[in-house]
Amino acid sequence: MTSRDALLKRIDESLGERCLVWFGIRGSDAGSLLQLRQFRDAFSITDALPAAKMRTSVALEDLTGRRVDLDSYDIDYDDGPHVQRLRLQILTLLRQQAAVAAYRPSHFLSAIGFASFPAADMLGLFKDRQTAFEHKPWVETELQRRGIRTVEWSYVAAEHRHVIRERLSAGPLVLRPNRTSGGAGVLLLNSEDQLDQLPTDDSDHFVGVSDFMGNAIPLNVGAVVWASGQITLHPASIQLIGLPSCTSRRFGYCGNDFAAFELLDPSVVTEVEALTLRIGTWLANLGYLGAFGVDYLLNEDTLLFAEINARLQGSTAVSAAMAARAGHSDIVLEHVAAGLGLEPVMSMTLQDWASELPPTSQVIVHNARHQPARVEGTPSTIAKDWRIELTPSRDLFIEPGAVIARIVAPRQVTRTGFELDAYTEDLVQSTYTSVLGVP
Repeated sequence: MTSRDALLKRIDESLGERCLVWFGIRGSDAGSLLQLRQFRDAFSITDALPAAKMRTSVALEDLTGRRVDLDSYDIDYDDGPHVQRLRLQILTLLRQQAAVAAYRPSHFLSAIGFASFPAADMLGLFKDRQTAFEHKPWVETELQRRGIRTVEWSYVAAEHRHVIRERLSAGPLVLRPNRTSGGAGVLLLNSEDQLDQLPTDDSDHFVGVSDFMGNAIPLNVGAVVWASGQITLHPASIQLIGLPSCTSRRFGYCGNDFAAFELLDPSVVTEVEALTLRIGTWLANLGYLGAFGVDYLLNEDTLLFAEINARLQGSTAVSAAMAARAGHSDIVLEHVAAGLGLEPVMSMTLQDWASELPPTSQVIVHNARHQPARVEGTPSTIAKDWRIELTPSRDLFIEPGAVIARIVAPRQVTRTGFELDAYTEDLVQSTYTSVLGVP
């Protein structure tokens, strides 16, 4: 019996006759749950899960006719009629005995959970408990106190913007909100003129400021915190960041290159693993439970902590699919298992993952225009073993920043995370044109 089969058996026994319900930003992130007989209902913001076995598979975008930018949209701030319709569907379903797994906690789902108690068991964290781990200054200062080297952020009050102006004379700066996802709101300042264009509606009244490290390589790793405090690791990658053909954001998230991570110096891989286990233990000591991710910057020979993603990640579906093909438990199954109070069936090192899994990368292509676009077509044929996923249906409007495709490649596509090889770049361009009808 593989580790995957063993964990599936434990989850099945724990769920019993309860149905398993998924709520996430993408339906396809729950693909590995299809092996569980109890999983028949999925709700998502985008990308309804296409599977014949599903009793319910609903995406908010199919109700609204619009695909949103997942790095800025938050269902907790959407009181529209389509969200209310989605809420009613979930409430109706949860009259039966159920366990609910989520990509990320939300007030939307927490409210449904309490209203459905005790029939429904909400796996994972209550939103108000999880939200602390999304406050970046608190997380990084706590980790600094524990001896973990982080990106050197200064926290500048809104009333002290002259400090930013003075620092610009020494070189470009990065400005970051205190809560952000996928690079949304993170800015590169090159001149004083840009200061006058900065938003002034930050409710925290301060921003993070750091020197721009133009040669740093962005790294990411996934992991799971279990109820016992154990930490299990999942495939690591070089992240794709700020690709002009994929996003309009200077530091926008554009994908992951798992194959490129394997080529890093073994000492770097070892350090990433050690730091992630330390960070996971810190999370566990504070009551965190379930999947999380950690971003690092490799600046020359120095590894710096960048941020925690207190949730599943954009790499989830591809990471889980790779693990499944190798017969290993994946981050989604373990996220559910941890929420059920189970214990891990295996523990792999990052080097184990890198050596066992086939070379794989994913490139996330967003609507980089500054206005909504209508879907005009489907991607053209691509090379063998390459896949294009997450493409929207033709009746959707695509908001600025929304995903139009995920390109999955059977090889390395980047060296630094800030560029693509020529073939992949051409494929991104042709996919963009095919889907939106514009170059």
